[in-house]
Amino acid sequence: MDFKLPEQQIFPSQMSKWHLQHLQVIPGYTTGSVLSPNLFSLFVDGMEKMVSSCNIGLFADNVVIWKNDKDVIKIENSLNENMAAIQSFSEEHKLNFNPAKSFTCIFTTNRHMFNLQPKIYLKGYLLETTKSPTYLGFTLDTEINCGKHIAKLVEKGRKRLQLLKFISGRDWGANSGTLRMTYTALIRPVLEYGYQVYQVASQTNLNKLERVQLSAARIITVSEAAVRKLLFCMRPNFSLCP
Repeated sequence: MDFKLPEQQIFPSQMSKWHLQHLQVIPGYTTGSVLSPNLFSLFVDGMEKMVSSCNIGLFADNVVIWKNDKDVIKIENSLNENMAAIQSFSEEHKLNFNPAKSFTCIFTTNRHMFNLQPKIYLKGYLLETTKSPTYLGFTLDTEINCGKHIAKLVEKGRKRLQLLKFISGRDWGANSGTLRMTYTALIRPVLEYGYQVYQVASQTNLNKLERVQLSAARIITVSEAAVRKLLFCMRPNFSLCP
């Protein structure tokens, strides 16, 4: 979502020894500016009051509206009415919604409606329909079983497991404490992201996360066993140690 400040103005100015005939002020803000979040919060304040028959959620520059009903036509009409109200609000406050970055998704357990294409419009453009939208880093799915999100967590977690393998070894490498700290800092936060939502997931999906943790535990405990074996072999008068 992008927004614009009031139209540019031209002021006469003089800076040190260099005389500038005109100083042109360009509307907008610098990317990464400290004022950007505050200005954006001021510009979107009151948007939730424009939504009447739907629910709305605002977080940073992410806006989501939704409605629950058995009648699909009623849902489409209600959403389009509220989208028009939000569009009027954005034009009044110099905000610019990007239809290319906006999408719709329908959540239902009715398999006959999985291929439904809701007709929701923004600025005259028909919004694209997706079956696996991502909101605040959480991948949603139409069946609401958290399978898509957990699959991405497992893939990302297994990639980071390679780091544990690289720094561990039977006869060399990091000790078990360093490996455990690495797992806690780099892998466990990935697996726990969004756990408040995927707690309702099936046991089959949750077992996928458990297998990643077991793989990490295996890498750490093998390192511990190797250290214990080395210390045991270094004992004096131990005949089996070469």
